[in-house]
Amino acid sequence: MHTLRRSASRLVLFILLTSGLLPLAGCSRGPEFAEVEGTVTLDGKPLDNVEVVFLPDAEKGNHGASSSAYTAATGHYRLHCEKADKNGAVLGLHRVCVNDITAVAAPADQLAILQAAAEGKPTLPQLPLKSKPSRVPLAYSDASQTPLRNVEVKLGPQTLEFDVKSDQK
Repeated sequence: MHTLRRSASRLVLFILLTSGLLPLAGCSRGPEFAEVEGTVTLDGKPLDNVEVVFLPDAEKGNHGASSSAYTAATGHYRLHCEKADKNGAVLGLHRVCVNDITAVAAPADQLAILQAAAEGKPTLPQLPLKSKPSRVPLAYSDASQTPLRNVEVKLGPQTLEFDVKSDQK
């Protein structure tokens, strides 16, 4: 009888412990990320000084923070998510926007930026003193119109290439 009672006690203790842990099994550490890099071209030629933004597509069930990067002279980018402080983008489907930062007029403190550059201090990419026409069609800058939809970020490092078409309306 004593052995039966001890077994029953252990069973009850086991059930209490495991039932207390079950809710924790559903908890996650947040969305998963994958490293993403690639090249952006304009009609097949490298597109420098553009911002590439990966927006998780909520309409496709993907929620999370956006990731972005600026392209180098070769058109190369490597995504980073500022909100999560992680390299890459959340897994799932995204809409991708491309913004021409050379078409953005410089802020009023452009002289301070130029002075910092002259002193060898790190600065953001230089912006023109006056705005100029965007090299990228406006549709690429609008999340509701971008033709770069259903871009899937999968588990593991990946390279995603985008060729922006200048005749896109």
